[in-house]
Amino acid sequence: MVQIPMKNLTTVPVSVCFILNKIDEDSFQLWLQKRSDFDQALNDKWESPGGKWNNGETGEEACLREVLEETNTKLEKIFFFKDYFWENKDKLIHLNVFISKNEMSSEQGQWFDISYSNPLSDLENKIPPINHQIISELSEYIKNNKNQMDYL
Repeated sequence: MVQIPMKNLTTVPVSVCFILNKIDEDSFQLWLQKRSDFDQALNDKWESPGGKWNNGETGEEACLREVLEETNTKLEKIFFFKDYFWENKDKLIHLNVFISKNEMSSEQGQWFDISYSNPLSDLENKIPPINHQIISELSEYIKNNKNQMDYL
């Protein structure tokens, strides 16, 4: 029997919020902000607001705090979408993804039109690698549930 060595990675809990607007039959808008970071793999990439949990915080609390800190916007409602795991260097990022529908300032970010038929057309090489999967799955979810998106 061959044993495969397991990496001993530190797990880092992170919450992010994908902020949506103008959901219709063919597309929706997704608000992203430009990241400036010491990590060159993520520097100058567009992504949703979010960050690491503080001690004692829940994923939801961290999400609301991070959105407020990064955008000066207090979200009224967020909904859990899905968990993702992403290996980044020596860490395993446990990404709690939330969604919200909200108006956002264009001064701090930008709205991107996301087509259900080709959700990544304007975002290729502009977003962190894990966000390709998230946006594709989020697009499919919204497309299939757009009539129920009023709860956002």
